[in-house]
Amino acid sequence: MAESKEAWEQVGEQFAALGRRLREAPDKAAVEDALQGLAGAVDRIVDTVSGAVRDPGFKEDVRNAARSLGDALTATVDEARRRIGGPRPGD
Repeated sequence: MAESKEAWEQVGEQFAALGRRLREAPDKAAVEDALQGLAGAVDRIVDTVSGAVRDPGFKEDVRNAARSLGDALTATVDEARRRIGGPRPGD
C-alpha cells in the first residue's frame, strides 16, 4: 500500500513540475501538442485495461483514475493557454 501511495504522489509531483516547466517553455504549441498526445495515449491505455477486466467495479475505478489524470492534463494545458493568450477548446 505504501508503495502505491508513494508512486501516485510522485505522479502528482511530476505533473506539478510539468505545469511549472510549461510556463517557461519556449515552444508552447509543441508542448501543448505533446500533452494532447499524452492524453490520447492515456485514453487508449484505459480502454485496453477496461476491456481486459470483466469486473465492473474495477472498470469504474480505472475510468475514475484516468479521469483524474485527464483532468490534471487538461488543467495544465488550459493554464498554459491562459498564460500565452491562446483560445480554450470550444472558444
